[in-house]
Amino acid sequence: MFSENKNKIGAIAITIIMIMIIVYIGPIDGFRHGYFTDAIDCGQIDENDFLDTVSLEDDDYKMSFTPKKRYLSGFEIYLVNQPSDNSGNIILTILDNKKVLDTISVDLSKVRDASWYKVYTDAKLKKDKEYILKISAVDCTSIPHLQNVKKDYLSDETVTGNILISYAYAKSTFTFQNKIIIIMFIISVWMFLYSYFMTGKLKNCFILSGGGYFFNFCLNMELYVQFYG
Repeated sequence: MFSENKNKIGAIAITIIMIMIIVYIGPIDGFRHGYFTDAIDCGQIDENDFLDTVSLEDDDYKMSFTPKKRYLSGFEIYLVNQPSDNSGNIILTILDNKKVLDTISVDLSKVRDASWYKVYTDAKLKKDKEYILKISAVDCTSIPHLQNVKKDYLSDETVTGNILISYAYAKSTFTFQNKIIIIMFIISVWMFLYSYFMTGKLKNCFILSGGGYFFNFCLNMELYVQFYG
């Protein structure tokens, strides 16, 4: 009796684990990577298209933006009046109305003048939803400025404001086809383990999908290949 209960608990446990893994790979799409952006080559911007600059000395700068893709992973900011020996921090705060979603501190000693600097965020932002980005300077030796440009150089994500800023996104690690293959493999392993826990015998076959075929591997070493199109 104890052995039967133990096996049932094992079968339930691996079933729950399998469901969690499949949901994480599929609907949640938890495996993501990279920092991909379409930042403008500022060397290609005509001097007349640079407008005024925005000092962060007295007031915070606020702008609205809307992610155009899933998995926004950060921003690239562009600062001027930023000497190489500057100290202090730039603080970027992402808000949903008044709710703070993330606060990012940038060490100004690592930022070069008139060039892009990558900023990463862990905030989970929704595609096509409007958010507020607040930028402020703290304890700076020299106060950096943000650079305004003509609207032709603004990203589609920018809703309000004219500063040079770029938006970066992560990408899903697995393609849809990859996910199908991985999920098929997970289900195959689950069937094998579930059968073992429920019967105590290793007779069930693995079903592996790939390259247009189902491969049925049995413990008696027989191999069946079924073309499915």
